[in-house]
Amino acid sequence: MSHAPTNQMDATSKETVKELRVNASQGKYPFHFSDIPKETCVIVAGTDMNNDARVCDGGEACGAFDE
Repeated sequence: MSHAPTNQMDATSKETVKELRVNASQGKYPFHFSDIPKETCVIVAGTDMNNDARVCDGGEACGAFDE
């Protein structure tokens, strides 16, 4: 896996606000979102092995951070 979709999502509606396609660098996937709205958001990162534009399907890598 050379890249991973990373999404900023609205925590209430679950709609994607911004999406980045992050490239691997020494086994890590560094990313940075700017201009994050004050509303609550969730950051979700994972793989899209079947190219269906959805991350975190069964069998795919998945991680999330909300605060």
